[in-house]
Amino acid sequence: MAETAAEKPLLKRCRKCEHAAQCRPTRKRPSLNTIEKWDWDRGACKTPTGAWTEPDGHDEFGCPSWQLIMGLV
Repeated sequence: MAETAAEKPLLKRCRKCEHAAQCRPTRKRPSLNTIEKWDWDRGACKTPTGAWTEPDGHDEFGCPSWQLIMGLV
């Protein structure tokens, strides 16, 4: 899937972080069902680096959560 206009600024910030090498190179988006499961089970969301964070937060590397990237929060 191509990035939406809303996603581009968030992913650009993530790509520029000093730990960008730890980000997933494919940046494959999780499905909505997966995101719902994370929220239901853990009350949290993953980031492109694979770290857990608040649904509207950023991980220790500065990468936004998938919910934030996808505009769900």
